[in-house]
Amino acid sequence: MTDQRLTYAMVNREERFFCMLLSHCLLANDGARQGFAKVVEENQEIPSLFSASPDLALYVEVAALRDFWRHLGNPNSKNPDVEEKRLRFLRKAVDWANTLDLGGAKGCALIPFELLEKSPGSPLWTEGGKSSHEPKLWSPARWSMKGLDEFPLSKPCAKRLMRLRWAFNAKPDILVLEGRRGLLIEAKVESGGGSNRDGYDQVQTQRDILSLWKHLELPGLDGTIHLVTLGKGRPLNKEAPHLTWQSVLEGIGKENMDQFTWECFRDSEALGVDL
Repeated sequence: MTDQRLTYAMVNREERFFCMLLSHCLLANDGARQGFAKVVEENQEIPSLFSASPDLALYVEVAALRDFWRHLGNPNSKNPDVEEKRLRFLRKAVDWANTLDLGGAKGCALIPFELLEKSPGSPLWTEGGKSSHEPKLWSPARWSMKGLDEFPLSKPCAKRLMRLRWAFNAKPDILVLEGRRGLLIEAKVESGGGSNRDGYDQVQTQRDILSLWKHLELPGLDGTIHLVTLGKGRPLNKEAPHLTWQSVLEGIGKENMDQFTWECFRDSEALGVDL
């Protein structure tokens, strides 16, 4: 029989929920912003960025690359001007991918810009159909991994395209901005940093996103933004500065949270904080 003393706050393990609560604290309370800024400042690996400004901007589940791609025009549009905008955007993204150090000889196996031209079976173009007989450029987020693997490309060239795809597909948890400075926060509750046998590495992908934002000169996102991981204990990646839920929540303080938010953090078995 279920323990009647058990509450959902105790068993909730959803990372997005805790990111939402943290975001709520930072947006709603000046004391919370000051406490968070102090925790960041005390971490010697993170450049000092914040003055706990009330003008803080904060976004969650940040899909900026996809959002700016969508802003180029309706994905169902047959407008040649929209297609030209997509092509220019993608050329610049490919130019970034060709700067990546894959550990081999410099300049080896770059993505040829000819690949962006329409060609039968290209994983970068739709095949057309009943609603659109003319192929259109796919968003990199929709490139098929199978298609990239099967298309006649060198392995380094395919890896560059995969890095682009992973960057477009990712949605970092929290983006905190103060003017042209900020933090991109990848938060974890139970899991570690994601990776797979294709070479995907979650923390590297977050770093790629920041580099790509700057290369593409995305408005408001091309300033000085640093990647930080947030978790229960040890760092997710030795190359990224790390904050713990314990230190962040202690820094913010109970007095700067509403009762529900405080209880959710305090009672969570998954977070395991001692508040």
